[in-house]
Amino acid sequence: MKLFYLLISTFFIYAQSADELLKLGNKAIEAKNATEAVKYYQEAIQKKPSAIAYYNLGNAFMHMNLFTEARVHYNKAMEFKEINDLADLNYNIGNSYLLESKPDTAIGYYKKALELNDKDEDAKYNMELARAIIKEKSKKEQQKGPPGVKSARGV
Repeated sequence: MKLFYLLISTFFIYAQSADELLKLGNKAIEAKNATEAVKYYQEAIQKKPSAIAYYNLGNAFMHMNLFTEARVHYNKAMEFKEINDLADLNYNIGNSYLLESKPDTAIGYYKKALELNDKDEDAKYNMELARAIIKEKSKKEQQKGPPGVKSARGV
């Protein structure tokens, strides 16, 4: 029975157009099933590569906390001339770095997003958050003192 279901679902995917597969991937994301969405988006890309398919695939990987994979697909989306929202791509790439605890790299992408859309309040907020994280990290490192120095003793 499982084999039958697998064959039917495989046939169903191959019978769909790229646009239909994108819609199915979007529905899977709405249903919080990123793994299923990845399959639909990948199949859509095989049928007809597009900026939106790569962008959505990147978003699905973000939902799965697979940040490196997300960036690969966001960068592929940037290669297409029809991409009309480079600001969102840069914002998402910034988020992927921030979520990997790489705030310094994230800031560069938030800056690019803001150059493209200076009204993006989320990019402004996340850039300030990244700066605060760097400042806090620097503050903690200064409090530790030089490496190898033992803490002060006393009351």
